[in-house]
Amino acid sequence: MLLVTILIGIVVGLLALFGLALLFRLSGTTRRMENDLRHLRSELDLKERALTQQRQSFLHVKQETANLSSILLLLPDLAKQLSTVHTTRELEETIVLLTQKLLDAKEVSLFALEKDELVLKAQVGLSSEKADGLQRIKPGEGRIGWTARKRVIMTAGDFEKESNLVKSSFQHDRFRTIQTDVCAPLVHWDRFYGVINVGGMTVLPENGRRLMNLICNLGVVALENLLLLDEIQQQADLDSLTKLYNVTSFYKYLDREFQKAQRYNRPLTVVIFDLDQFESYNRLFGRLEGDQVLRIVGNIIKDGLRTVDIPCRYGGEEMAVVLPETDPEKGLFVAERTRKSVEAHPFSLKRVTISGGLAVYPDDAKDPKELIKKAETALEAAKKSGRNRVVSYSTLS
Repeated sequence: MLLVTILIGIVVGLLALFGLALLFRLSGTTRRMENDLRHLRSELDLKERALTQQRQSFLHVKQETANLSSILLLLPDLAKQLSTVHTTRELEETIVLLTQKLLDAKEVSLFALEKDELVLKAQVGLSSEKADGLQRIKPGEGRIGWTARKRVIMTAGDFEKESNLVKSSFQHDRFRTIQTDVCAPLVHWDRFYGVINVGGMTVLPENGRRLMNLICNLGVVALENLLLLDEIQQQADLDSLTKLYNVTSFYKYLDREFQKAQRYNRPLTVVIFDLDQFESYNRLFGRLEGDQVLRIVGNIIKDGLRTVDIPCRYGGEEMAVVLPETDPEKGLFVAERTRKSVEAHPFSLKRVTISGGLAVYPDDAKDPKELIKKAETALEAAKKSGRNRVVSYSTLS
């Protein structure tokens, strides 16, 4: 009986030892499984974060693609709008309005380079007080002038990265009034035309710099084309010797001004000048010297006129001037001043004088052809009465 009890105790002990061993083994396995599970969770978290980042990158690329697609869709419309304008002023205003629309901005202003200054040409959203304070800006002055000097697109963040010395110039009183979210230069083939300033945006879109660059590139190409056409047209309109308008341009501009005079019931004066005894001058000194005299007289006539007046080489040694909104008294004053300037000029070989005939709408004529004829009649009277004088047609009646 004792032996059985001992055997049972031994079996129970062995079973207890086996259970403990098994328990320790299961505990280790459990810890390994827990570690493996934590490792798997960590890997899953990393993969989930990577997947989130990839999803965000995909959405970003998708948005960028949509933005680029919208820009590409806008491109033909932008090019069409910019190519349909016929004057520099219209183009400048169109660029400003397109920029405001595309960037959803409150203020847009365009400055063109004239000599050594940026001149405000077109704007939207600026008060008259702001616009008056920004009529002329030197390159380097304020954010607009600084963009003109650097000739790169600048955002508000870019300006903050400039040196304290540069940023201090932005604080000048007249530059504090204008907002600048993005400022871009108008540059084409290293030729600088001006600057576009944009302000009052809720936020600069991610593709804002790219869109601004697109607007500037299209705008400056359109501007260059207009300037080239103007130059070609001007060359076609000018007399090659005197650089006054040629006779074809004279008739064209006279018709235009005559229609304005009729529409608004305003006077229009035509003066025809002729160099006195010019054929004798050419025979005596040669045609080259005669051409030089014609150039000088042309310059004298042009220098004594307003920008709205139209000086022309009418033919040979005859020159004509169209004076819009000019009555007989003012017309006679301008013609006499020109005659005296020619008489007083120190020509190198011989004294030169001119005679002039003047006619005025509506007093002397009712249409352009009659106006020219009356001015020619007055010129003939000036020649016959001794030359070196101006005769008004009204005095012949």
